[in-house]
Order: sequence, then C-alpha cells, then structure tokens
Amino acid sequence: MELFSGLEETEIAFIALFLLFYIIYLIRLALVSKGFKLEYRSVIFKFIIRSVYFFLLLIALLGPTFGGIKKEIKAVSKDVYIILDLSASMNAQDILPSRLLKAKKELETLISHSPSDRFC
Repeated sequence: MELFSGLEETEIAFIALFLLFYIIYLIRLALVSKGFKLEYRSVIFKFIIRSVYFFLLLIALLGPTFGGIKKEIKAVSKDVYIILDLSASMNAQDILPSRLLKAKKELETLISHSPSDRFC
C-alpha cells in the first residue's frame, strides 16, 4: 500500500494499537455520556477536537518530509603512501603475535576506516 510504504512493522503495530484503544475510549465515552444524559453536541465537539489533535500528533510522530533536497557532495580523498619495515626484526615476539602481524592488522583497520582514500 502506498500509504504505509515508508513505515516499519513496529510503527504500523503501534498505530493499530492506538486506534484500537481510541475506539474503546469512544465506546466508553458514549456509554458514560448516555449514563449522565449529556447533550450530544458537547460530546461530539470534544470528540472532533480530540480526534484532530490525535491525528496531527500521529502525523508529527511519523515525521513526514516533503520534496527532496538535492545537494552536491564532494568526496575528499587523499593519496596515502605507507612505508613498512619488512626486515627480520619485525618477526620479534615482543608484541604478540609479532610486530609484522600487528602492523598488518593496524593497516587493515586504517584502510577500512578510510574508504575514500587511495592507499599506495
């Protein structure tokens, strides 16, 4: 359905639950007004006012947006040159598992956190 295209299942469930409770409230309101023999004009007027502000509250909670904003985004990228020592001393075990493997893990982390940069 076009009306519910941007809603998640939880939002639809909360709206349905709200409508169910609101219908129960309206039935209770009608029974109470009949019991007190109130004028239906005042009850209907209050019902219309409450319905309008509940409907507007629901719309506000859904957060509608109108139109789209097209904005040009410039990606800033850098050329990054990495120099790594590959001598035998990098196989020392003072940093576990070794200096070379630790450097490799750190480089992988650096590359994954900078997707727009070019690494050489």
